[in-house]
Amino acid sequence: MKVHITPINKYLFFALFLFFTFSILAQVGIGTTSPTKDLDVNGEVRIRNLPTITDPTFLASDVNGNVGAVSIYTLYDINLDIASSNVDTSISGLSTINNLNLGLSISTTIPANKEAIIIVNYSVPMGVSSFTTSGGYYGIRFIRNGVEEQAGSRKNTIFSETSSFPSARMVTISNIYVDTITASTVPQVINYELNGYIEQLSTGTHTYRFNMWSNTGNNFNWGFGTLSATVYVR
Repeated sequence: MKVHITPINKYLFFALFLFFTFSILAQVGIGTTSPTKDLDVNGEVRIRNLPTITDPTFLASDVNGNVGAVSIYTLYDINLDIASSNVDTSISGLSTINNLNLGLSISTTIPANKEAIIIVNYSVPMGVSSFTTSGGYYGIRFIRNGVEEQAGSRKNTIFSETSSFPSARMVTISNIYVDTITASTVPQVINYELNGYIEQLSTGTHTYRFNMWSNTGNNFNWGFGTLSATVYVR
């Protein structure tokens, strides 16, 4: 009895032949007769019409061309807050203020089951009105989820102004804070905030200014207060 094989059956027969052959061989070589992996390609690879996926895994190859998944941090989010106005406060005599609201804060959410590294940068100009006696400090208290992180806080000595240094009323305090977040089964919200800090150890009444010299006109190189967070996850 003769069996007639149609063109479609020919393709089906060929596909089944390849399937059983590959199943037996376990390793397939393209451009090579001696594969060392389940699929061994001796040549370049091109993939058309790649789909977009929301949680990608990155592939890399070693010096021998072996391909595998790698765990690396990738950019996930960037947050930025820029001061829109100066913040002034006046102090008389010996006094300390450590929670002056500068209006600079940002928040970021780390996805569930993800580790993260957050790089926080801030730069805040600050100054003081005319005075003739030194004494005290001013700076930034760095607040993370409502608690001060000393590694993120910075302060500067208040120097007395003299005729030789009539413009020594303004400084800029900057810092970089690196936050490492371990993975959690639920999303994690991280809040960062900057508070002004003043410790006046001299007599008299002085006005302290944060965020900028002025929001118009001659701002010069003091710039505006900024707070940013760059988030990497894996």
